[in-house]
Amino acid sequence: MNLATKERINIKGLVEEPAPQTDLIFDPGKEITRASWQKMLSQLSELMESDESGRYFPGMFMHMFYLASQVRSLPEIGKDSDTVNKIFDWLNKELDQQDYFDFAYKAIPLRLLFADEVEQIRKFPGFDKSEQQVQGLIADFVSQKPGTNWHAEIADMLVAIKIMYPTEFGWLFGGNEKLQQHTLECINNFNGDNFSKIRLAADCRLVFPSMISEMKLNSDLLTTGRDILSDFAAANYWRDFVRTAFNLKVLSAEKIEFDEVGLKLTMPERIIPPEPIAVLPETRRF
Repeated sequence: MNLATKERINIKGLVEEPAPQTDLIFDPGKEITRASWQKMLSQLSELMESDESGRYFPGMFMHMFYLASQVRSLPEIGKDSDTVNKIFDWLNKELDQQDYFDFAYKAIPLRLLFADEVEQIRKFPGFDKSEQQVQGLIADFVSQKPGTNWHAEIADMLVAIKIMYPTEFGWLFGGNEKLQQHTLECINNFNGDNFSKIRLAADCRLVFPSMISEMKLNSDLLTTGRDILSDFAAANYWRDFVRTAFNLKVLSAEKIEFDEVGLKLTMPERIIPPEPIAVLPETRRF
């Protein structure tokens, strides 16, 4: 049998090429352990009992909600009558104080849990006043010098409004070039700690998804994020852990969409290198 090949064998071709770099994709299902998820659930339940003002529970619930599909199931936390009544108490207090930003933020758990009844939740007295509040806050924000300050509350408010009201505030997210430019300058001039940098970058991408290509982000940002997660896990800071994991997922997403269902994150598929093709070496007859 003649096993000779027509061409000389390229020895380099016999060496398996390194796999494509895939660690720039944050995969919650792979990187969050079952034990960590159980600790996160425990803290979420504790927050529901101890968070009298609704300052922390809505955010942690939202972040876990969008991590759950890739990690573990999210139990019926939030659907029991006591929890629902407590959330409505929070919302009524915000309406009494005419604080429509906090209303949108604290309504997110109901928005996610009861999508079929979302119209009853989203429409509330004073909606026109909420638009005036948003306009005033944005005008104040864009008047500041980029890089000198960043109000995390502003970013949280914008994300909450976009989840709760994807169409009503289209003027804010679709056509406000001054806000977009100022937001971009804020992140590109930001010199704070890495935890805040990741948080800011994720918030900006949620508010303006196409902005990711213009952000000056270090290539090792996800590596830094993983180190931050390890530190939070070691210290049992699970609320900060959840937020950072959610932010890394947002930055890793291939596509971000908002619709009547809420936020949709489409994650890229990991590239699996093809099996190397074995090449038979040339044999010589003597």
